[in-house]
Amino acid sequence: MSKILFSRISKSTTTITNIAKSKGLEISYITVLFIFSAGIINGVLEGPRLPEGYVIFPQKGIQTASESIIYLFVMVMGTVGFYSIYLGARESSKRRISDFYIILGFSSVLVAIFLSLYIFSVKI
Repeated sequence: MSKILFSRISKSTTTITNIAKSKGLEISYITVLFIFSAGIINGVLEGPRLPEGYVIFPQKGIQTASESIIYLFVMVMGTVGFYSIYLGARESSKRRISDFYIILGFSSVLVAIFLSLYIFSVKI
């Protein structure tokens, strides 16, 4: 029993390492792109100089670290939504799964849009 479990774990870790080796540069590129797009560097540099108690600082030119994390979450949520829409459009054999992916994708994109518009309304 333990030999079977170990072989399954070994196969799964081998698969993960193969994916990391083959797609490592692409994954790191996308990660860096998301981090810079969210403004993490700006939030880390300007965040400590701001008064305490602000999650979103109500001024256009200043961004907190927590606000950068929220932006990163919103961008990932929108990307997952668009990928879900893509999966739903690609899936043609099972109608229910296709509908689920499309509804999940549109709702994820809408929540991401509303969150970003809320942040922009607080900033202005």
